[in-house]
Amino acid sequence: MDSKDPEFFLLGDLPRSFQDHVTRTLADYSVALGFCSKGTRDIKFFGSGVLVKKDDHYGIMTAHHCLHDKYSNFKDGSFNGNRLAIAFKRAHMVFPPEILVEHQLGVPRRKGDEPDLTFVEICECSQLSTLRSVNSFWSLDKNPFDVKPAFGRVEMPFCVNGYPGDYHEKIRENRTIRQNLRHMSYFYVHGSETFSALDEWDYVEAKDKKGDGLASSFKGMSGGPVWGLRIKKGSDKHFELKQACLIGINISQIELGQDEISVRAHFIHSIYDVAWRKIQWRSPGIVVPSIS
Repeated sequence: MDSKDPEFFLLGDLPRSFQDHVTRTLADYSVALGFCSKGTRDIKFFGSGVLVKKDDHYGIMTAHHCLHDKYSNFKDGSFNGNRLAIAFKRAHMVFPPEILVEHQLGVPRRKGDEPDLTFVEICECSQLSTLRSVNSFWSLDKNPFDVKPAFGRVEMPFCVNGYPGDYHEKIRENRTIRQNLRHMSYFYVHGSETFSALDEWDYVEAKDKKGDGLASSFKGMSGGPVWGLRIKKGSDKHFELKQACLIGINISQIELGQDEISVRAHFIHSIYDVAWRKIQWRSPGIVVPSIS
């Protein structure tokens, strides 16, 4: 990966049209997560995720707490339990639990604890083939020691993506219920204070002032991706997205007083290395103890 020094510019220099272009480009990997009870078609959306592959296993990486919220009743590899739904672009898919396998990569002991990471594998089936034909899966078979200098250094830009609940909308049209979800990107620059580590896991934080177009809450963005960006600035103030790389997974929001909010995410070494060190690939219906 190219690890040249980043070009310098102010976030305020980025035109809205460029930000929208980046959001559309990265939407190829993002999904909104939801579930529907057996026997119903009503989908309840509760979080975000990103389509990834690891060692030829395809699925969704997200925050562990998203799937284990009291409303989701997620039971992988079973013919019972709720079905997992994902929304992307202008379509959605619903997966029966018997074709899913959850690999719990970082299990919080209590609500709000860390690590907080899981991977829902979609087994080989026609639905996976369809999903692969219309969406992109980011490969996590990269060396984090290559990713970090190329996308995770101080003064480099990054963005936090997902589907904030503030923008979820149900519209009833006669007997039809249509759900509008909005894929959002929030742009930041790494500072030395944004990085932290605990045990083997590393983290990154994005701090923002409330208001000025920011959602009142990042609820719904948990599990969504954080992308490192390499942006080229032309002499005519034209900006070009040269490269993007997955560098994190959103796990929580932190209130910093009355007018500031912070989004906290697992960072590069967590998602490319640490999370997978004890992975036990398995088939549906075979129970393996959770890994903490």
